[in-house]
Amino acid sequence: MIARRSIRNWWLLAGTGLAVSGCARDVVLKPAVIGFNAEAHRAIDASARHYDDAIRRLNRQTADFLAANPDCGLATEIVPRRRNPTAPQAGGYCLSEAEKERISARLVTEPLPIATRETFAPQFAALDLLVDYIGFLAVHADDPRLTSRQDIADTAAALTSLGGGISALSSSVGGPALTEFAPGGPVAKFATAIGALAEQIELIADQANDVKALESRIKASAPAINAALDDLAASADAWTCAAIERRQAEATSYAAEWNPRLAGLAADARRDVTQRFVTLAALKLPAWCPGAAQPGGVPAKGHGEVAAMLLAVKATHLELIDIANHKYTPAQRKAIIEATLGRLGTLLSRLATVVPLLP
Repeated sequence: MIARRSIRNWWLLAGTGLAVSGCARDVVLKPAVIGFNAEAHRAIDASARHYDDAIRRLNRQTADFLAANPDCGLATEIVPRRRNPTAPQAGGYCLSEAEKERISARLVTEPLPIATRETFAPQFAALDLLVDYIGFLAVHADDPRLTSRQDIADTAAALTSLGGGISALSSSVGGPALTEFAPGGPVAKFATAIGALAEQIELIADQANDVKALESRIKASAPAINAALDDLAASADAWTCAAIERRQAEATSYAAEWNPRLAGLAADARRDVTQRFVTLAALKLPAWCPGAAQPGGVPAKGHGEVAAMLLAVKATHLELIDIANHKYTPAQRKAIIEATLGRLGTLLSRLATVVPLLP
């Protein structure tokens, strides 16, 4: 039996995993499905830890800034003295509450760079659940009699919960709404694609106790699942590109504001301004984003790492379903399943080596 494990992602209340019962053929289940399931989940967990480390470093820098500038108080959006020319320019980095009250002009504020897992966790959560579905298909490809409704029902329920969690994300932590979370934007499209996947996998789960009905339902749902995976990959890329473009626009605006005055600032003030600019400008638009500069005006092509993984899941999905269209021997099925899962597992293992692109 493949041990059930509980998803640790932040909004999933339902457990997910594969629970395979019956007299399964060890030649496939043990070396292929169990091994793939464990390694793939480990790769995704390692990726999440990699991003968590980057987020902790970014947030620690912000915490250090607030600790060094107690006049700014505990806030995610501050009122810098130097960005408000009508305010007294002698004093701490931020205006005091009393100084703010004496200024009649509209105060210029500045958001602090704070990252949260909510800006990337949904993509890893989707991959994590799709790994479970791929494992289910691998068992089914080996012998449809070995699957049951419970093997896949938990994954369908968790995908539904994931889609609801993504839909609830509408603004940044403590700051203004982010463009990528706008109605009809990439986050909304990501949630819609997750919902479409959940709907199809729930239909599959409903037929899982009837071998013929299950086979028919898996084939009938394949086009919709493939389309949803395409949408998921496209919206994952668009999500990242939109977040980075927003940060780049903020960096450009900040530079235009401070360049004319930079040379006249005192050393400590100049250091504060340049450090803030570096923080804003740190993210570069990847070559696969539509707005990235390309030599000779060549259109952007390729995908971000998460999107590439999602498309690899789609390819694996197609290959496992196609097994039913051929009269393979048990040994041939074993070899095909192992090779298919091995290719996806290798790609997923690359995620943990990617440098995080934090919006």
